[in-house]
Amino acid sequence: MQRQKQRQAAGAVDLPFLVLVLTLVGFGLVMLFSASYAAALYRRGDPYAYIRPQLLYAAVGLGAMWLASRVDYHIYHRLAWPLLGLSLALLALVLFMPEYNGCKRWLVIPGVGTLQPSEIAKFAVVLTFAHIISLNASRMKRFSVGVLPFALVLGAVAVLMLLEPHLSGTLLILGIGAVLMFVGGTGLKWFALAGAGAVDLPFLVLVLTLVGFGLVMLFSASYA
Repeated sequence: MQRQKQRQAAGAVDLPFLVLVLTLVGFGLVMLFSASYAAALYRRGDPYAYIRPQLLYAAVGLGAMWLASRVDYHIYHRLAWPLLGLSLALLALVLFMPEYNGCKRWLVIPGVGTLQPSEIAKFAVVLTFAHIISLNASRMKRFSVGVLPFALVLGAVAVLMLLEPHLSGTLLILGIGAVLMFVGGTGLKWFALAGAGAVDLPFLVLVLTLVGFGLVMLFSASYA
């Protein structure tokens, strides 16, 4: 009886989600092994040189996932905003680091190695969005609740990451944020407006460029 109560308190396993995660991890490892087998054999003399560390990382990641599932979710609520603040501070700090291959994406930790703040930002965005959605599930259709706070968070993270620059990471975080907003119940009309704005943006840039070019030509002609 006591053991049954403990299992109920811990919560049931989300079986569809677990199967999805294991399928994606397994598929990714198979594709990596298939793509790297020949290259690893040619360059390292070992066909398993590239897949071996990835298997270790996958095992560590799955273990970390299990441990995270055992933590009381109230702790994640308390960590959401502090972790987001930490990630923003690290994203700002990395801009003052030396460039590597034309980018400023890594923090050098003496005796440890390097740290990419954008990886922390991904987790912080997921945690913060889940925190906001869980507290405002019935009000997500409103702009002030279902759009504005998410846009502010994504905007701050995106600006700092674009300054690195890190376009692929920025697009990934924006995509993650959009999916969480959609699943959380943000009104579809806000997505439609955002999509319309994204479609019109290139046209707006073109118009402004042409207007600016016309003004330059006009002033150049007047001073000729």
